[in-house]
Amino acid sequence: MSRLLLLSLLAALMGCNQHKQTVEQFNEQHMHGHGSTARNNLRALGIAQIQYQINYPEIGYACSLANLGGLGIKNEKQANYMHAMLINDALASGHQSGYIFSISNCQGRPASRYAITAIPDSAPSGKFAYCTDQSAVIRYSTDGSAETCLTSGKPLQ
Repeated sequence: MSRLLLLSLLAALMGCNQHKQTVEQFNEQHMHGHGSTARNNLRALGIAQIQYQINYPEIGYACSLANLGGLGIKNEKQANYMHAMLINDALASGHQSGYIFSISNCQGRPASRYAITAIPDSAPSGKFAYCTDQSAVIRYSTDGSAETCLTSGKPLQ
């Protein structure tokens, strides 16, 4: 029951500033267009990382999307550290809604750090790259580069 409460509180904290939109914030959100699905997927991945860390404290954070998903265990219904079944198979594959997702900068054992990036797979998907890490802050870069997002990305409001 305490895990569910923790996840609920995290989800509430991640969305708590949504009601304080300024005109500037509205314009910023509007210019991101297709990226809203990518941002929602990054939020889902961040929540999955917290659940994974709670379920597998000896491992820490997951170092691959496959670890968070259930790909490859069609006959098994039991989650494990290799396939925690916390995200859908499409997202676990690394490609969803015009964006390519990946986990990097996974450090330590147990892993205490990670970075997740979402870059557009083509120009029509958008020109923004999005990223997050264990801080749960979602950032973006206007050049579509994961590296730029991770090093100097601007936080979403």
